[in-house]
Amino acid sequence: DGNAFNRHGRATNDPTPKSTMFRQLAFSDPQENVIYLARPCQYIMSEICSKRHWTTARFAPEVMNSTSEAIKQIAGNNEVILIGYSGGAQVAGLVAVNKADINVKKLITIAGNLDHLTWTQHHNLPSLNESMELEAYKKSYAKIPQIHYLGEDDEIIPPFITKEFINDDSKTKTITGATHNNGFEIIYPTIWAED
Repeated sequence: DGNAFNRHGRATNDPTPKSTMFRQLAFSDPQENVIYLARPCQYIMSEICSKRHWTTARFAPEVMNSTSEAIKQIAGNNEVILIGYSGGAQVAGLVAVNKADINVKKLITIAGNLDHLTWTQHHNLPSLNESMELEAYKKSYAKIPQIHYLGEDDEIIPPFITKEFINDDSKTKTITGATHNNGFEIIYPTIWAED
């Protein structure tokens, strides 16, 4: 995820995440073939980046294509496990259902935003009207092996949003006491054990 808006609700000039939680998960993984992939416009600002790419168009086709190309370039035809945190869960899901040339073995989400329409309505936020919606690919998405970790006390992505979207309790695990940004460390060894 990233730093899309400031505390006043205005779009930031740099969407690079302030938190290192997800990087820590990736960099601490003992496997040799783990990649931390930031969203486009994070860490390195390109001249083609604009604020719409981390606000209303954060899941736009060009963002998904850029992410897919990076994954394909790194992984080739090898199987991949895509792990998405917060809005990165939507990115991972859209990549998995739209790019048949990416060999997705499993999807894992942590505090994932899988339904941005419900999320924006719940928080009374402007819609992400330039973004693709995973809802449009729900049948294909359901066929992918997946697990979703939810924070019991997550006020940013309340667990009900994911539970309603997935509609399968066997694919969700609620982490007691976890908020959106804290408390998920307990699941790291389980994620690292995935192969």
